[in-house]
Amino acid sequence: MFSIGCTRTRYRIAADRDSYCIIQEKSAYIATQMPRYQVTPDPRSRFYDPSNADCPQLPVPRPVLNGYTLPDLVTAGSTSNTQSPVAQTTSPVDSKDLLAQQSLPTVPTNQSVSQASAIGSVSAAVPLAIAGVAGNDLVIQSPVTAISYDQQSPSTVQAAEQVAAPEKPEAKSVDDGGKSDPKNEVPPPPERTSNSVAGKVAIPKPAWEVLPKNCLDRMLEFQSLQIEYVNTFGQPGRSSAATNRVDVRRLTLANLMELATINSREYQTRKELLFTTALALTRRRYQFDLNPSPFGNGTAANFRHLRSNGITENQLAVPSGVGVQKTLASGGEFLARFANSVVLTFNGPSGFATDIGSEMIFDFQQTIFQRDVRFENLTQAERDVIYATRDYLRFRKQLFRDVAGQYYSLLLNYRGVEINAQDYFTNLRGFIQSQAEYRTAEKIPRIQVDQFEQNVLRTRSNLVSNCFSLDAALDQLKFRLGLPIEMPLFLELTELQSIALKDELSVARQMINRARAELLSARSSSMVDTTTLANVAEVLADRMANILRIQERMESSLAPQGNDQAESPASLQAVRNAAEELTQLRDLLQILGVRMQVDLLREELNAQLKSETPAPPLRVLIRAIDYCATQLQTVDLAIESLQSASEFAGETDKKGQTSISKLMERRSDVGRKLDDLVAFVDRISSSLSSNVSESAMEDLEKIPDRMQDSVKLADAIEQLASDATKDILPSEGKSIEAKVQDTVDKTIELSDRLLEKGPDGWEEIKVDPNEALLTGLVQRLDLMNQRGDLADAWRQIKLAGDDLRSIVDLRATQALRTRRNGKNPFDFTFDDSETRLSVALDTPLNRRVQRNNFRVALISYNVGLRNLMAAEDSIKLDIRQDLRQLALDRNQYSIAVASAALAYERVISTRLRLQFGVANVAARDFLEAQQAYTNALSSIARQHVNYITDRTELFFDLEAFNVDQWGHWAGVAEDSAPQVNVDFPNTNPRPYDSLPPRVWYSPTIRQMEQIPPGEASIQQP
Repeated sequence: MFSIGCTRTRYRIAADRDSYCIIQEKSAYIATQMPRYQVTPDPRSRFYDPSNADCPQLPVPRPVLNGYTLPDLVTAGSTSNTQSPVAQTTSPVDSKDLLAQQSLPTVPTNQSVSQASAIGSVSAAVPLAIAGVAGNDLVIQSPVTAISYDQQSPSTVQAAEQVAAPEKPEAKSVDDGGKSDPKNEVPPPPERTSNSVAGKVAIPKPAWEVLPKNCLDRMLEFQSLQIEYVNTFGQPGRSSAATNRVDVRRLTLANLMELATINSREYQTRKELLFTTALALTRRRYQFDLNPSPFGNGTAANFRHLRSNGITENQLAVPSGVGVQKTLASGGEFLARFANSVVLTFNGPSGFATDIGSEMIFDFQQTIFQRDVRFENLTQAERDVIYATRDYLRFRKQLFRDVAGQYYSLLLNYRGVEINAQDYFTNLRGFIQSQAEYRTAEKIPRIQVDQFEQNVLRTRSNLVSNCFSLDAALDQLKFRLGLPIEMPLFLELTELQSIALKDELSVARQMINRARAELLSARSSSMVDTTTLANVAEVLADRMANILRIQERMESSLAPQGNDQAESPASLQAVRNAAEELTQLRDLLQILGVRMQVDLLREELNAQLKSETPAPPLRVLIRAIDYCATQLQTVDLAIESLQSASEFAGETDKKGQTSISKLMERRSDVGRKLDDLVAFVDRISSSLSSNVSESAMEDLEKIPDRMQDSVKLADAIEQLASDATKDILPSEGKSIEAKVQDTVDKTIELSDRLLEKGPDGWEEIKVDPNEALLTGLVQRLDLMNQRGDLADAWRQIKLAGDDLRSIVDLRATQALRTRRNGKNPFDFTFDDSETRLSVALDTPLNRRVQRNNFRVALISYNVGLRNLMAAEDSIKLDIRQDLRQLALDRNQYSIAVASAALAYERVISTRLRLQFGVANVAARDFLEAQQAYTNALSSIARQHVNYITDRTELFFDLEAFNVDQWGHWAGVAEDSAPQVNVDFPNTNPRPYDSLPPRVWYSPTIRQMEQIPPGEASIQQP
């Protein structure tokens, strides 16, 4: 071992041990916690070398594709490992189940509502179009559907434009409270069914086939688009195998950060820079330890053959020596050296002879005026490790900020894919419908059909461009993470779902505000009748039902799985209680609306019966039938309300169930009688339009009797309605108006409670600007390094000034030798010794170079001072801009939310006006409204993502967050404001950093440590 030294492995391990100890020691000076540090690449990394670490092998020079697979990740917990709702829906599934998930509630309407009033108020009665499917992401369902197109004959369009068969609503759906009745069904307004696959125009297969494969792959990551695919092809989109495999690994932001710490080349370079800086310090510290001299520690063998005057002499000399040295805390140098010489003479004049002599030298040198200069290498090396540690810790935060920015930008791209795809489908359906209407009856001119087709091409172009941009952004992310560019990468979109739900909630709140304002205006107006007031209140109730569905989805996603209603969290239970209250209000409003129509029809019927001039029996019969049909709606709504109340309350008493059963039996009986009367009137109408037969004459003769039957039936149904609503409605007309007013007030009160539960989007970050600026100046790690650089520049002035002075060195040397002719190499004696003392003076007669260096040091200090000021001002500028940008994001988000709510109502209103043929309304108006709606949705998503990234930027500029072992910050998606910190003394106890201990610096240099924060500046050196 002494002949060849230690092994490479031993040296490497020793170097690692010393460097790691130094890094751990220096990290204690920094408030930010130092994570577990290892300079060796992670074994899961692409650049991990499995060959001998001390003698690595060159890699085989060959191109490689797909040579790296995603490793197992520590951060792959329940959120990362489990498949998102998107991934789950890609597994084989029944297409009917997918279609069922899209069903939405229907809106009860009144047959007596005129077309004009429908056009004017239907936009207010429609829930937000983006409400709907609970899945991986917020479903942006197109608010435009071919309303009348599902009634067209398929022969009127091309084969690729066939219509999906409409499905009748179930008797008891989740959201409509079971208000559908197959006997007396009123078709729901088309805008409600626009969110349902059933009854919508199926997307033609060519519309899917013209899209690039990568675009289809991205689209089918969304459940809403998978449902469209199922509606077209009848099976899930398993053709794009890459995105639809159930075993696809989808990565969260935490997973991406762990991959960055494993594979990022830049991150590895930063780790190595910190390590090499610490390694350099080990050399400087070693000089202040008693250490062997780097060279001259060994021995030699010198053989000499000398022949002179015919005499031969052979001699073997073996000199050896060993020395130690140390730099002292005073700046002096200590050297101790032992030298030994053994000379063997084999055939000299005296024959065989030996000469053994040893010498031991102790040498001490001390400079007087340049003492701090001798410490400079150690001083700078010590401080460089602190700087490098701060740079490394800040880089980890910077890496998170950059990767998080790319991640959320990708989520925004994903969001754009879904929005643009739904926009494409919406315009495509509009084109199909306009083409059918043009071909069949030429209801619209050809130019409007061309406008629809032009928008189909535009939206398809936007969709394809968005998909290609998404792929390019994924490649950029892979490059930053250090992953192979050709590797498929899929993101977990659960966080996108959360963002989208918040956006949906914000728009829903805005629509409630609009409906509430309209209701308040209607209530305070004397020109609005009670019936209209009830209808407007029902609009508000519908929108509140929408927001409660959103809130329940959000709360359910946070609640533990497997909880029933009794074990649900308080927040989720509160939402369900509000939903129960709202259901009762909606039922009551619907009953009141129908009941007031019943009162009007009853007055008309009574007027005809009591008229001095008897009305024609057939007219009275038809009026009685209208009255009975409308009154039956009241009975149906009352029965359903009673059933809903029983279900919510969990009632099981036989008496209540018996009462409901009896009402249903009576309703069935009168319903059959009403059907007979309707059939009788149909026969009369048919006979009047054709030749009058003998049977027709008999029916005409029965009209008076049938009229009497209808009047009796009206009285019976009225009694049935009275019994069904006795616990719900008052019996007198004036009391009905009072009931409407009371119900409207309760509806407004409930809307106020719902709007109190939080702001739109996110909590506003409230932080004092001055405190934020001080926090950045107190906590920023790079600013601490900048202060340290200024102190280093100031210290160079002191050192350059020392070089201008005289050089005075003291030296003391003591030499001890062994006795002459002695045989013992360690027989030292002071009888044969030497002591030397010297003082050397070098006067400063020529210090031109040192003078210039001193002047440069002064200039460098002023440069450093300006750089420190610039760094402080830059931090202030960044923080002020961050706060300003967050305020702008908040303001722009609110505008985008209001724009989306308004644009949606424009879409619905314009679409209906276009279909009813209202003058001065063309396809261009609808297309502009649809484009405004799509742009508003994109703006909402963009502003929300901007808020997340800008908030992260603020925390980064304030140095207000820490990342974990794998570089992830869990608070990135929260709404909390940063914690301010203006305590500069405790955060920076030594603002100009510390000096190495156990070294005797001059008092001037020690000022760097001793001056307290807030005191006067450092004295001039």
